[in-house]
Amino acid sequence: MKIIERFFKTITKPKFVITLIILTLIATFIGVMVPQVSDKSPSYFEEWKLKSPKTFYIVNLLQLNRVYTSAWFLALVFIILLALGYSLYQQIKRNIKKREFAPPAAADWDFIDTETVIEQESLIRFMRGRRYFLKNRSDDVLVFSKNSINRWGGVIFHSGLFLIIIAALVGLAFQKRGFVQVMEGEVFSGMHEDFLVKDLGALQQRFDVGFKTRLYKFNHEYWETGQIKDISSSVNIIDKDVKTKEKTINVNSPLKYNGINIYQSFDYGYALTFVLKRPDGSETVTHFLLDRPDRRTKPFVGSTDFPQTPYIFRMKFYPDISMNSYYLGRPILYLEVFTGNNMIFKGLVIPGDMMDIEGNKVKFEDVRHWSGLIYVKGVDMSIAYIGFFISCIGASIIFLLPYKEIFMSHKGSMLSLYGRTNRYKPLFAEEMEKIKEELSEQ
Repeated sequence: MKIIERFFKTITKPKFVITLIILTLIATFIGVMVPQVSDKSPSYFEEWKLKSPKTFYIVNLLQLNRVYTSAWFLALVFIILLALGYSLYQQIKRNIKKREFAPPAAADWDFIDTETVIEQESLIRFMRGRRYFLKNRSDDVLVFSKNSINRWGGVIFHSGLFLIIIAALVGLAFQKRGFVQVMEGEVFSGMHEDFLVKDLGALQQRFDVGFKTRLYKFNHEYWETGQIKDISSSVNIIDKDVKTKEKTINVNSPLKYNGINIYQSFDYGYALTFVLKRPDGSETVTHFLLDRPDRRTKPFVGSTDFPQTPYIFRMKFYPDISMNSYYLGRPILYLEVFTGNNMIFKGLVIPGDMMDIEGNKVKFEDVRHWSGLIYVKGVDMSIAYIGFFISCIGASIIFLLPYKEIFMSHKGSMLSLYGRTNRYKPLFAEEMEKIKEELSEQ
């Protein structure tokens, strides 16, 4: 028991709390500076892995590319929750503990000659008119207080924070997020294995959405400057009973189905389909998904291997021969094919063209859009909103309702006063002067 008590006392020490805050800020800084899997496309990380394999290995091992769902960040938030919870317990314990009456030192009192004796009951009625209520009473001293709820303001405020951190902890532990690239006409199974990128909470193992999604149309529109105007994916949702529902997803309007939110990603582009036919009649069909460039005058580029062959395709694709459009018009592809470091094909091709590559017939079959869809299954954040509301109430109590305490002692015609407050002392001093004036006139 002593070990547990010592542990809680340690994590609530000012130096330890400051250390927790600094570590949280460092984690947030890492989350901003290091590209996160939830923010970047899969091709970005593949390119990073190829260019700097050692750096990528360390970043991936330490989960620096998924900070907010990492085990170490979850542990950090949990320790913060324990520290706040114990601090909250101590505050409540102090507030419900009966405080002993301790009048101020004689030198701190102010004295007023009222010329007449004012009865205690009259003083009580006078202070009640100013919304001060009797807190303690003895033969010689009356103690009045105002805004006693202020003592609980900190408890209320920290209770709200406690609920917010609980909600964050649950979210970090149980959230599920997956990214997939879907071509027009393609059906995404919704199975864990078919996600291109997965970002799961520390206590989650799989993410199966429970339904299929077919992309039947992708739409992208741009302003004259080349900036994105609108992106949307029209999909068919296919549930377990093979019932189909048509929905449209765009950036500002995600789709919610069976507790899963589907968001439109800013990652999209064109899928180039090739068919390779060998002399023995066997065929291999593959799709190359090229990301949209940052300017419309730039080509959609990609470099990857052709499955089941030794070939590497390097591609520069323009949706239109004008080389100044994102829209599909008269597409052209500048293609280079390598085996190792040897170039075996180079040329401009258009959809429908057939190429002869080392006796194999390779056809540029088709061009389609592909869309990036983000599937998210979070947790109910109502508790976080409630916590935020409670914290606002606590902060309002702390700053708008300062605790005030006034001591009065009447001996003969001499009235002694002493007042104290925990906030806005100049305003309280003015209030004390008015009370003295009114009492001296009685």
